Amino acid sequence: MMASQQGRATKQDFVWNMIGSTCYSLSSIVYLMLVTRICGVVPGGIFALAFATAQLLLTFGRYGMRTYQATDTKRTYSFREYGFTRIGTCIGMVLLSLPYCLAMGYETERVLIFALVAGMKMIDAVEDVYHGELQRSDHVAAMGKCLAARNVFSCLVFGGVMIVTKNLLVTCLVTDVLSLAFCLGINTLAVQRMCPRDARFAMDNVRELFVVCFPIFISTFLSLFLYNIPKYAIDFYLTEDIQTYYSVLFMPSFIITLFSEIITRPLLTSIAIAWDEDLARFTSMTKRIYLLILAGTVCVVLGGHFVGRWLLELIYGVDLSPFKLEFVILLVGGGLSAAVYITYNILISIRVQRFIIMGYLGVALLAVPLTYVAVGGFGMMGASCSYLLTCLALEIVFASVLLLQLHNKRLDNVGGSAKGLEAE
Repeated sequence: MMASQQGRATKQDFVWNMIGSTCYSLSSIVYLMLVTRICGVVPGGIFALAFATAQLLLTFGRYGMRTYQATDTKRTYSFREYGFTRIGTCIGMVLLSLPYCLAMGYETERVLIFALVAGMKMIDAVEDVYHGELQRSDHVAAMGKCLAARNVFSCLVFGGVMIVTKNLLVTCLVTDVLSLAFCLGINTLAVQRMCPRDARFAMDNVRELFVVCFPIFISTFLSLFLYNIPKYAIDFYLTEDIQTYYSVLFMPSFIITLFSEIITRPLLTSIAIAWDEDLARFTSMTKRIYLLILAGTVCVVLGGHFVGRWLLELIYGVDLSPFKLEFVILLVGGGLSAAVYITYNILISIRVQRFIIMGYLGVALLAVPLTYVAVGGFGMMGASCSYLLTCLALEIVFASVLLLQLHNKRLDNVGGSAKGLEAE
């Protein structure tokens, strides 16, 4: 397949990516809803914090390789090499959950819950390396089908066991075992049937992958750490019921982030190719993506303001009336978070990930202490405003880097054209 034809997303790709991404994002909402309704608000708060911590650890499990793998159109590294790195990172992410629990002084049952929830998210990391290979081979629709099937299966298992046992620990354990088996089965079959066979394997390439993707891993870790800092500040200053309320109010922000994933993920390979071959097409694609995200954010904020909070109260069975303004602030923050997600992936696609880590580190140095001060002084309002301002700062930094790279690329193209004319 020629590079100019590779990565052309079809309607089917967008549809199945939308279905798969929707199932993935809604699964976290379903999990928290089931725990809160069946076990109560306090276990819901414990699960919400465990899930947020597991999501943070997932950055180690994925190690930032998904976008890099999907845009590795020259197949510099084989699927076996990507897969080998994922084995180590998946084991590491579960083990890393234990030091956090010990440092916080949690009791044994809570430590086990944290480890098992980390195991649930580890399955996402296992699945991710298969889906990166499917996308690199232009099988985005198959990727979406596998993602949807696995998440529906996991939700059914989690819900069924939770209803029967009403025990969070047992539910997480059974979900881990059955979901991992299902994930390996359907994704291995898909990759074997649809992707080119590549028997290459070199430990030097594995080590190189760890080095090349390290800035992406650190950046992704810092990203989720920053987004979750309000939850950790709430855990430090406030009560577990407030943790549940914040997590419930935060859920609709996933809708906007989901929208950005639906739009961006099938286009990552095209974006990488356009950057190398057709800068005008690259610019046009990115502009359309940002405009769609802006329109989606406006719709979600308006819908959330008028009916969203009522729906959340209906779904989760909690009273959110004291947090009307906080909810709107979190929705706007979700729109900025989606913009950050898009810009972040574009920067990786054009291979300037070294700048991302500097942006995250700079924002983190300011955001972490300010968030704790804000939550300690203003409670839920402080947490909401902290999230919004963190997302705004990140987007300003990343957008500035992207515009600078675009400017330099245009200058290089003009310089190259001038040299060509002189040669003639």
